[in-house]
Amino acid sequence: MSKGRPPKVACREACTSAARRGVVLGADGVMKSGFDFILFTRERVIFVRIKRSHSRIIAVGELVVRFSNEIAGLRKVPHTLVVSRELWILLPWGTWQYFDIGDESITGIPDDTGKSTGMQGGSGTGKEPGVPV
Repeated sequence: MSKGRPPKVACREACTSAARRGVVLGADGVMKSGFDFILFTRERVIFVRIKRSHSRIIAVGELVVRFSNEIAGLRKVPHTLVVSRELWILLPWGTWQYFDIGDESITGIPDDTGKSTGMQGGSGTGKEPGVPV
């Protein structure tokens, strides 16, 4: 079940930004993929899912509740030393929040300016009480 229109404008903006870091391959032709594009950098291959949010994500528990389907889809991609999974959230005022989706944890990633994702406690480990990740 879809929760609204696909974030096409956000995906274009994200692909443009990602192209500055490496080579971007769209996932349009991949059936039932849990990601929007693959970013190939010198260090790793990153499977990225793009979503929009009406407000900043404050805690990992909030992220898990609001984007559980997207997190589950990304977790279908094997996580290795050279393969990672990221969820990129576009906020209404044009800034982004980035999250690394591990097998057992979720970690906020600083943006290009080095600013924190704004997670409570700053770590974003995904180990909040009562919140499955």
